[in-house]
Amino acid sequence: MNINLLENINFPCVKPLYDTWGAKSEAGSWTINLLDDFANASVRERNAWYADTMLSTINAFASIARINWVFFNSVDQLKSISEEKSFKWQIDKPYNDFVEKVIDEIREYPDDISSISIHVDLFVYVYTEKSPDKPVQSWVKGFGNYVEIGQFEIYLDQLRYQEHYVEFYIKHMLFYPDSWNYQEDNTELANLNQPLLEEALRKWEKKFDAEIDPDGLNGIYKYGYLPEDQW
Repeated sequence: MNINLLENINFPCVKPLYDTWGAKSEAGSWTINLLDDFANASVRERNAWYADTMLSTINAFASIARINWVFFNSVDQLKSISEEKSFKWQIDKPYNDFVEKVIDEIREYPDDISSISIHVDLFVYVYTEKSPDKPVQSWVKGFGNYVEIGQFEIYLDQLRYQEHYVEFYIKHMLFYPDSWNYQEDNTELANLNQPLLEEALRKWEKKFDAEIDPDGLNGIYKYGYLPEDQW
């Protein structure tokens, strides 16, 4: 199993300063819609699609994202196996082993999966208490226990088997030139972080050979956010 890894994959997350950016619901989402027909596929083949889609996605985003939590469950909530499967990575454990375990669990799951949620840390530029004037690139988790800094959703329509997608979305203004409260200038962080997001999104689009559909704040486009003068 080929898993792309950064050398600093096991570095701990830092606590960023939320001075020029912060949480913002529906800040941005980027979706790839796929139209393969799974109507005549077996459960094993459909779950293999989930596993392959997840692996391709995290490899495309390997330069900016690492998994911290994955969960999924069965389509049929009446079956005993419908109990949610949840996997959390412990930073003192090999990341590669964790990802391989999750991918294998998905591939071998005995029932149809409803959807897969993948919560990630992002390797981005932020200000910190130790570096309040100069941004540093570090792993960042999110806003307490309530708002993740990044998340993927993978979904296969179990009614028609013809509509399925993989989505990346954020609920913060870290890549956006305007501040979360529109009173602070977030241009410095946006100029540093937007190219990181663009690189990952371009790799993702190329991997699936399908165009990204963006939705969110003014200026959003399929590779992140445009400069304000292009809105």
